[in-house]
Amino acid sequence: MTKQILLMTTAAVFTIAASAVSATGAGAGYIELGFGALSAYDFNGEDRDSSNSGSITGAYAFEIGSGKTIIIEGGYYTDEYGTSISEADTIAPQSQIGVHYMYTLNSSMKVGAFAAYGDAPHDAADERYQVAFGGVEAIYTISPDLTLFGQVGVGTSL
Repeated sequence: MTKQILLMTTAAVFTIAASAVSATGAGAGYIELGFGALSAYDFNGEDRDSSNSGSITGAYAFEIGSGKTIIIEGGYYTDEYGTSISEADTIAPQSQIGVHYMYTLNSSMKVGAFAAYGDAPHDAADERYQVAFGGVEAIYTISPDLTLFGQVGVGTSL
């Protein structure tokens, strides 16, 4: 039995984030692009491989009335993944989307509900992961420097 030790280094990782607020203050959001590259090799230098990953995520929030806000968020991810980087397979892109409804009770407290869906396809149909989940959430601002956020939810695979 031959043991191989893989040394992994990050070759390139960068993220670009942008925020935008409309001139009227009616909405705010962000978009984030990410790219990662990873290389690995055994100490003999005989088994060298690399993998790459990419993502785009974002969210947009807008008011639908006094103290009522809708937040839409989503993500799209693609990467190479396996139990060993030297045997990694490219998997189908994964995605998720969610929506939140928040209601402002007072200047310190917001409560709301959320629902989301995620899809992570694989080559084998019995390994395709689709999930749906939802729940309730709350945000409590203790001070300008400290905010508490909590969620309770339930999910199921489809």
